[in-house]
Amino acid sequence: MDTSTPNSSAVVPNLTGFLKISFDQSNHPLWLAQISPILNMKSLMGIVDGTVKCPSQFKLDDNGVATTKINAAYED
Repeated sequence: MDTSTPNSSAVVPNLTGFLKISFDQSNHPLWLAQISPILNMKSLMGIVDGTVKCPSQFKLDDNGVATTKINAAYED
């Protein structure tokens, strides 16, 4: 599989079916209780809370310089 271009067949889930409460300044605890399990299930909580760095969008060469090829970890 060529990872140099974005995968056009990737499915992006629509979370509106899972989230019954839309976020606003008055309902943060309820909204957080809904979104946290989803983020944990998808292993995204660390990226959201800053404890895990988001992978680079582009692959790095041996010198640590970004190339034009998409990083598969970023797409995942």
